[in-house]
Amino acid sequence: MSYPSRFSFIESPDEFMAASAAYFWATNLADEDLWNHLNFGEQKLRTFTVPTIEASSYSAPGHPWFNHEWGAEVIFALCYRWGGTAALFALKIGAGVAIVAAMLAAARTLVRETDEAEAHPTLVAGVLLVSLSALARGASFRPQLFTMTGLAVEWWLLVRADARLFREGAVGRELVLVPLVVCAWTNLHGGFAVGVLVIIIYYMLNVACEFLVTTATVPPFAGAWLPNGIFALTTVVWFYVMSRR
Repeated sequence: MSYPSRFSFIESPDEFMAASAAYFWATNLADEDLWNHLNFGEQKLRTFTVPTIEASSYSAPGHPWFNHEWGAEVIFALCYRWGGTAALFALKIGAGVAIVAAMLAAARTLVRETDEAEAHPTLVAGVLLVSLSALARGASFRPQLFTMTGLAVEWWLLVRADARLFREGAVGRELVLVPLVVCAWTNLHGGFAVGVLVIIIYYMLNVACEFLVTTATVPPFAGAWLPNGIFALTTVVWFYVMSRR
């Protein structure tokens, strides 16, 4: 079955999705950390240095300060210096657009690899709506905004790399770009460690699939899905155990 346009919203849900995106991402909610981030960013812009000694805390003055978010603080300070609150909004909405675009691109690649011509536009709109609502709580003027964006972009690149490897048997430029994304992400938010973990898991799953199919003579379908199924089950059990604690 074909639809009016390839992987695009049908005429009725597109306004709904635009309104939903504005509702979830255009809020002006900010916490007290924002002003700290702006202040610390301004300090770095004035001195062109990253402080390593705590000088702002009344409880730990003089202690070593490992600021893993100084890059995000500089970006926030620059935005506020150049455009005030409007520039901060533009940064947040731009990150939201990048996240949605990466999700759509990854989904399009997955659909193409399953020999489907296109996904139903209403399904696409529904998935994006759920995703935007789930991300809304973290869509504030804080450094984790860069982790949300980095994870989306990293996932898109890995999906493209996996598809290229399956289709052409070649390692694509996507696997070169992934470490660069993580490196750029390093001083933006501590969540970059999750990006490193995703890379490790990606390679472990690919090696396990290759071993099962070529060495253990497991059927390709089982060899491809068995490691992923084990990983998914382990993740669910781990999450359950940690949440119980």
